[in-house]
Amino acid sequence: MVDKKVIYETGISMLPYGYTHAGKTALGVSSMWDFKKGKKVRDGKWVTIGREDNAALGVPEEMRIRLTSPDLSSLKFADDLLSLLKQIRRENLACRKEGLPLKVQSFFLDGMSEYNLLFEKAYDEMGIGKGSFDKWNALLEKQFATMQLLDPTELGGCHVIVSARVQERRKGTADRKTNQIIGEDSDNIFDDFYPAVRGSFRGHFPHYFDMVLYMERDVVAAKVKGVLKNNVPVHRIRLAPDAEYLVKNKWEHKWVEDDEAPDVMDNASFDDILDIIKRLDSKE
Repeated sequence: MVDKKVIYETGISMLPYGYTHAGKTALGVSSMWDFKKGKKVRDGKWVTIGREDNAALGVPEEMRIRLTSPDLSSLKFADDLLSLLKQIRRENLACRKEGLPLKVQSFFLDGMSEYNLLFEKAYDEMGIGKGSFDKWNALLEKQFATMQLLDPTELGGCHVIVSARVQERRKGTADRKTNQIIGEDSDNIFDDFYPAVRGSFRGHFPHYFDMVLYMERDVVAAKVKGVLKNNVPVHRIRLAPDAEYLVKNKWEHKWVEDDEAPDVMDNASFDDILDIIKRLDSKE
């Protein structure tokens, strides 16, 4: 007998971005796998692109999908990603229709910057372009199609997390002779930090997500098993808009008015953030 009392979560979309070792993969994986306790949190799929990986998290192989083109001889990885998303969409929507738990409750694509670079280099190696813009048009077409499916509603209500590397935009202009930054904003070399995405999506990628979160690694003094150490690493997540970092938060109007909603969290899991969102959504 089918259980018609399944309570579905309202899926959210999240784009964590930052430098290497910032904790992006750990955050995305935590939506389906508690790597500290070694147990499943949700039924999910972790898709790695190219050389993206983190074996230390101990994620079971049945929750993993690797898409790559190591000899840069094929763009099949991009088509395989689209096929996978379409399959998840069909299965999840069928589950909702029958009142069953979603087949995939969390989908983590790790990472979009690697996807762009892999697509670009494989396209060049294959020599299939006929014009200077062919590669960028092909990348835009494939990435746009992918993003239409990478949506919580389209995937039946599952959570969607996509990671990206970080890019810095220079605010001043460097003098070629002295290499000094000139201009009225020369006191601040970098204007802001934003997700590293190639091609026409460069400035538009954040529009597709409920949350765009900047992540960084820091070292602090803290007690470890009762012993004070000065070099304890933490993965810091910026959750509220900042003048220097691109941060998008769909719940910003509630976030800034709530005394308990933090602007920054250290070593937070996906569900730590989700709990705040649920609490803010429950307030009148």
